[in-house]
Formats: sequence, C-alpha cells, structure tokens
Amino acid sequence: MCSIKRYSMRKILLILIPCLTLYACGSGSPVYTVMEGSEAIITQKGEIVRGPVKPGLHFKLPFAENVHEFKVCRIEQIPIKLNSFPEYTASILWKIQEPKAFYYATRDKDIKIVLDSLSDKFQKALKNIETDKIAQIAEGQESDCNYSNHMYENIKESIQSQAKSIGIEIYSIIFKKVNAAAQQRHSHGLAGAACLSFSIVWC
Repeated sequence: MCSIKRYSMRKILLILIPCLTLYACGSGSPVYTVMEGSEAIITQKGEIVRGPVKPGLHFKLPFAENVHEFKVCRIEQIPIKLNSFPEYTASILWKIQEPKAFYYATRDKDIKIVLDSLSDKFQKALKNIETDKIAQIAEGQESDCNYSNHMYENIKESIQSQAKSIGIEIYSIIFKKVNAAAQQRHSHGLAGAACLSFSIVWC
C-alpha cells in the first residue's frame, strides 16, 4: 500500500514540478508588469493579439500568451563608418516608435541584421552628396549638438522614411571628422559623444 502511494506521489511530482517551473519563469503567470518607459505587445503563436500595452500591472492568458516588452524611451545609436566619406563617421540615434512594427521586423531576424540593413540604406542616401555638405554639418554639430541645415534635414527625412517601416524613429544623426576624433577624444569623445551623453532615456 505504501509503495502504491509513493508511486502515485512520484507521478504527481513529475507533473507538478515542470508546471511550477513554467509558472515561475512567467509563462504560466496570468499577471505581468510593464516597466515605466516601456511598452509591451502580447502574442499568441507568434502573432500579435494585443498592444501596445502601457506601463503598469496587467493580465494575460497563462501559457497561451507571451509578453514582449520594448524600451520605447531609450535612445540607441548605430555607429557608421561612411563609405563615401572615409574622413567622416556618423552615429544614427534612434528609438522604438511603433512596437508592433518593430516586433514584426525583428521577429525572425537578429536585430543587428535589421539595423545593418538600415545602415546600408543610409550609406546609399549619402552617395550623391558632396563632401563639403557633410563637412558643414559636422562642423556645425561640433559646436552645437542641435545644429541643423537644409541638407541635414533632407538626409534625416530620407533615412526616417526607411526606418518607419521597422517601427523606429530617427532622433538625430551625428557626423564627426575622423582625424579630429583623436585630438578631441578627451573633450568631446569619439563619434560625437558630447551629443550622445544626454541620450540614455528620452520620452
């Protein structure tokens, strides 16, 4: 009799332990929290069923629904060595604007591949621009991070139209002269870090 009870208990534990493990990992919990500065989308079998969900405490179907949280207030950067202008570098500052579009763009691809593709499109957008135009923007940004002119706005608008399809917003593009970077590393930082220093969180 005792052996039967032990056998039954063993079977129960074999079923219960994996369930408790899944629950502890979050997939089995009906409650989830979206942190401040983030938004979430809820998926079922890889497809979006709800969202974007704002910060706070929320509920979902345990096991059936998955939570994908995105930091929509965090500004990231893509450092780029310009093919058409080897004496200059650029940094594209971006943040997630549309979590749904960003999820679909990165669902089946590594995010680096997606951003590399955007970088390639940026390179093509600069292909027919004269060097002195880039130099003018870089010099202006050296003294003022918010510097802008007609050419800069055209470049930004061009890359933004490409970025919109993957759910990101181009916040700024920082150009810097390569041979000036080493001399000014201590005062400004590499690739316009003085202009990047404020860009940890922005909402």
